[in-house]
This record gives sequence, structure tokens and C-alpha cells, in this order.
Amino acid sequence: MHYQKFKRKENPSICNICLEEKKLSWDHVPPKGGIDLIAVKQESILSKFTIPETEKAYKFSQNGVKFRTICSACNSYLGLNYDTELNSFVLKIKEYIESKLELPSKMDFAAKPNKIIKSLMGHFLAAKVDIENTKIDQKIRTYYLNDDCNFPEDFKLFYWIYPFHNYVVIRDILMPAARGKFSDFVFFSILKYYPIAFLLTSAEKYSNLDEFSRYASNNIEDELDIKIDFNSIKNPDWPEAVDDGNMIVGGQSMMSSVFAGPRK
Repeated sequence: MHYQKFKRKENPSICNICLEEKKLSWDHVPPKGGIDLIAVKQESILSKFTIPETEKAYKFSQNGVKFRTICSACNSYLGLNYDTELNSFVLKIKEYIESKLELPSKMDFAAKPNKIIKSLMGHFLAAKVDIENTKIDQKIRTYYLNDDCNFPEDFKLFYWIYPFHNYVVIRDILMPAARGKFSDFVFFSILKYYPIAFLLTSAEKYSNLDEFSRYASNNIEDELDIKIDFNSIKNPDWPEAVDDGNMIVGGQSMMSSVFAGPRK
């Protein structure tokens, strides 16, 4: 049996966050504390959409999707300072979804959005086996490492409910800025896991998704009510699935992109 985790062969190596050469540690993407650490079967995004089910060669992880790409200091800082807020937000949504009471289809949840965004940006940085240090990475890193830095004005972060027990982690693919229109491609990075999905892009808007980055400010401790629309549910393979309205183009970072589901 082949257990796969995403790691750089050299260790010590360059940390994806601080860019210093250090011994690397394992980072759960999405972060532990907001997920059930179960055994998962994994495949690349390319395998997901191009290889027939009967020919797939799944690889396995015993406790979720992990990347050995950041040092222990960055990993601990990310977990202690930012992941706790993301996990708290996710667990509130889980509790709401799983309630047996009849509840409204739209609800506000109090949270600290800047810490949630920092958590997401940290894990997006971690979710690359190879050091590329692209302009996208540089902008994400500058924002992540500076508490008084505003969210990049040429990026948007969108979100929607994801009631599926899969993990999808995708960095830096190109897709049409508007589905069905192939004249303008922009970058996308995607993180989807139960019960919510996030999409980072240079598109100004995308398919009427709610914008999470509109809650961003330069005060890390700001607390706001975050609107969740429980009717806004997409296909589990949306938006990355290749169809009549969409195609994807990717470089080296696509090799680190993963689709994972419960091993059973």
C-alpha cells in the first residue's frame, strides 16, 4: 500500500512562509481542529478529471491531507494565532448544519475575518511542494507576514457552503474569469472542505459568490458578523470541473493540487 503525503525531498529546506532554510514540519490543509482526522484516499486534480475510475491508482493518508513545506515556527504561529479562529468559525457552521431544528436558510456568524483570511493564506502558501515564489505567492506572503497590511486590492476571496466530505486543495490554476467566456483567463486557488469552500482569485466577481474579503481590514482583532447563505450550494466538483463552460490551465503548482475523500 502506498501512503502519500506532499513533501519536499530535501529536509531541511526552504520554508514556504518565511523563506528561511529550516527543518520542515507537516501542515494539515485544511487545518486540524476544524476537521475530522480520518484516513483519506488521494489523487491529483488531473487524475480526478482525466483518468477513468477503473484505472485510478489512489494513494492514501492516514489522517487527512498534509504538506511538509513549512518550518515548525511558522506552523506553530499559524496554528496558534489564526487557525483557532478559522476552526471556530467552521465548527459553528457545522453545528448549525447538523442541528435537527428548523433554522433560517441565511444566518450571521460572529467571527474575526482577518484572522480567518490569514489562516487561509498561510495554508495556501503551505500547499505547494515546490518553491516557486511567484508574484501571487509574494503578494500572499506580504499580506500574511504583516499585521498592518491590507488584503491585496487586486485579489478577491469568495466563499460558499460545501456540504460534502471531500478535501480539495488547488493552487494557481487559470480558468475563465466568467464561465463560458474563454477570452479572459485569471488565476484561482481553491480550498474546499466540509462545510465551507473558499476561492482566491484575481477576478473582480465570480458566479454571484459572496465575497469574504469585503470583511477584511488592517485590524487583526476586528470582529464582524459573517453572512452564510445555506441555499448557496454548488456541485461538489465546482468550479474546477472541466465542462462546456470551463477549462483549467496549470503549471508546476498543479502537481501539488489534490482531491481527497474518505478512504471507505
